[in-house]
Formats: sequence, structure tokens, C-alpha cells
Amino acid sequence: DEGRRVTQRLHRRTASLVSAHPVIVASFVGIVVGVLATRHLLQPPTLAGGVLPAFPDGPSGLFRELVSAARTTGFGGSLPASPGIGLLGVLSWAMLGNTSLAQKVVLAAVPTLAAVLAYRAAMRLTGRAGPSTVAAGAYVLSGVMLWSFSQGRIGGLVALAALPILVERSDVAFGRDELSD
Repeated sequence: DEGRRVTQRLHRRTASLVSAHPVIVASFVGIVVGVLATRHLLQPPTLAGGVLPAFPDGPSGLFRELVSAARTTGFGGSLPASPGIGLLGVLSWAMLGNTSLAQKVVLAAVPTLAAVLAYRAAMRLTGRAGPSTVAAGAYVLSGVMLWSFSQGRIGGLVALAALPILVERSDVAFGRDELSD
């Protein structure tokens, strides 16, 4: 390294860092991109637009919705309540009763959860960290994920977060037998 130019040494060290620790590098890049993408979520007091459901003023409204026989359209219509409403109520309670903040946390955290679950599913299938990191990044930056995030489709984001695990588990359960090759 002594006789090489500084740019060549920097290029070599960067390539070495990325190839040796792809998950750490991708996590750092993901954090930076995530902060930039969600920086406007902190400004408005209440999110509105897209298909984002209107949350009640307090966690008690979410718990009432969970046990109520008559539900609002945004929380499932006439079908039984999802246990997710109870989880939103607990999260709102943990956020000191601020349902708007809980909504923002869920909207920002679910794509991160999707990236982690996609990485873990890809690692189980491939056993290689580099390609699994790229797969998780591509999944979380896919059009359907970004569209769901921009529209505020919390239910769709949760379904997309669970999809990699479901696909991986289905492949394990119903995949071809490795001995028959």
C-alpha cells in the first residue's frame, strides 16, 4: 500500500469493508436512507392522505374498537377486529397516549422489519450474506413497498413484511427434494 495512490488505497479498503461486512454497510446505508425518507413524518401533527386510516384520539379508542361489535370502515368494517388493533393500542399507550406518533412509528418501522425478514429468509435459502443483503435491499426498495409506504397502507406494509418469511417457509415445506437432483 505504500507505493499506491491514496484513491487506490481507499478504493481497496472500501471494497474490502463491503465484501467483509455487507450487512453492516447495508444497515448504515439503510439508516441514512430511512432517516431521509421519514424526515417529513415528524413535522405534521397528524398524517393524512392516501388510504391512511384515521386513528382515534387516544389508545382507549383503539381498545374500544377492538372489543366493539360495530366497527368503523378503516378498522375492518363488519368483520371481527384484528389483533393488530390491540397492538396499535398498546403501542399508542407506550407512546404516552399519542396515536399519531404510534401511526408514524408503525409506518416507518414496518419497511425496516421487512428488510430484516427478507434478509433472514434469503440467508436461510442461500447461506450467503452478500447476495442476501442485496436481495433485502431490492425488496424494501421495490415499487410495491414504496407505493404502500407513500400511500400509508399499513396493512399492505405488514403483509409485505411477512411475505419473505412465508415464501421461505413454503419453499422449505414444499420445495423440491435435494437428494433427487
